[in-house]
Amino acid sequence: MVGFSVAVKRGFTKAFSWGGRASRAEYWWFVLLHLACLALAIALEPTLAPLVWLVMFVPTLGVFVRRMHDCGRSGWNWLWSWVPVIGTIVLLAMLCDRGDSETNEYGWPPGSRADW
Repeated sequence: MVGFSVAVKRGFTKAFSWGGRASRAEYWWFVLLHLACLALAIALEPTLAPLVWLVMFVPTLGVFVRRMHDCGRSGWNWLWSWVPVIGTIVLLAMLCDRGDSETNEYGWPPGSRADW
């Protein structure tokens, strides 16, 4: 299982890597960091929130795409976010789905020796 520090490290080091896979834990830890940074920015200086969001956007999108890959889905599923209400429900279901336990078209399972 991936811990917080590993998830953050992978999120930033693989920020521009659209290939590979990310486990559920890796994705949700990174989302927690993103939300915590936004909340802190809003609490300290609300005008910083858009800058924090912008800095975190690409790494968060990268880990989202890798999470979709872990379930054997295309990263283009982010387009569901444009569909009000139903899109959010569909995305949450996909993000909570168990990843493929074997190698799929997007690579080795997260945590395997070939993952890094």
